Amino acid sequence: MTRLFVCLLCLVVLLSTVARCEELLDYVNKPDTSYAWEKVSENSTPFGKTINLSMTSQTWESIPWKHDLQIIVPAQCDFNDLCVLIVTGGSPGGKEDIIMGTLASAFKCPVAVLWDIPNQPLYDGKREDALIAYTFLKALETGDMARAKEKLERSLAYTPENAEVNTALGNYWFHTNDFPRARRFYQRALQIDPGTVVALNNLALLEIMDGHFAQAKTLLTATLKIEPQNPKARQLIADCESKLQAPAPSPTPR
Repeated sequence: MTRLFVCLLCLVVLLSTVARCEELLDYVNKPDTSYAWEKVSENSTPFGKTINLSMTSQTWESIPWKHDLQIIVPAQCDFNDLCVLIVTGGSPGGKEDIIMGTLASAFKCPVAVLWDIPNQPLYDGKREDALIAYTFLKALETGDMARAKEKLERSLAYTPENAEVNTALGNYWFHTNDFPRARRFYQRALQIDPGTVVALNNLALLEIMDGHFAQAKTLLTATLKIEPQNPKARQLIADCESKLQAPAPSPTPR
C-alpha cells in the first residue's frame, strides 16, 4: 500500500512538472514580431572562439528587451549538436569570460550565455528587487490581488532580507485591510533598511489611524531627513502636529 501511494505521488509530481514545462514552451513559442538578432563580432580566444550577438527577445509592456548573447565554441568541439545555455544578469566581460571558456573546453561543446536577464534598468532606473516590488505594486493597482500575493510571497521566500519586498507585502495587506499584518511587514522592512521611505510613511499612517500621533510624527520626521520635500510626509506631519496641539476634550460630567 505504501509503495502504491509513493508511486501515485511521483506520478502527480511528474504530471505537474510536464504541465509547467508545456506552459513554458507555449510562452517561448508564442509569436513575437519584435524578436530579432544580429551578429556583432567574432573573436579568437585561448579557448577557441567567441561569437557575439545582439538580440531582442520580446516586447514586454511596450518595452523591447535587448540582450547580449555570447556563443563560446571550444577549440576541440566533439558535440556540435549540443549547447549549454546559461541565463544570467549583467553584461559580458571580466572573469565570466574565462569561466565560460573553461566550461566549453571541459564539456567539448558550445556554451551560449544570454545576458541582461531580466532586462534592466526599467521604470526610472529600477533594478533587481526594486523592480520586482514595483511590478507587484502595479499588480495591486490593477486589482490583480491574488497574483500579486502569490508572486510577493514567492519573492519573499527567495529574498527574506529584502526591504522592498517586505514593503510591497505590507502594501498588499494594507490594501486588503489586514492592518496588523501590514504593520509587521513595514516594521520588518525598516529593520532591514531604516531608510525605506514607503515603509516609514505607511507605518506612520497606521499610527495615525490608531491615534498615535507622536509615534507617527517620529516616523515622518525620519522620512523628511531622507526626502525633505516628500509631499506625503509633509502633509501627514502637518496633520499630526494639528492633532497634537489640539486641546484635550473636556471630561464628561457625571
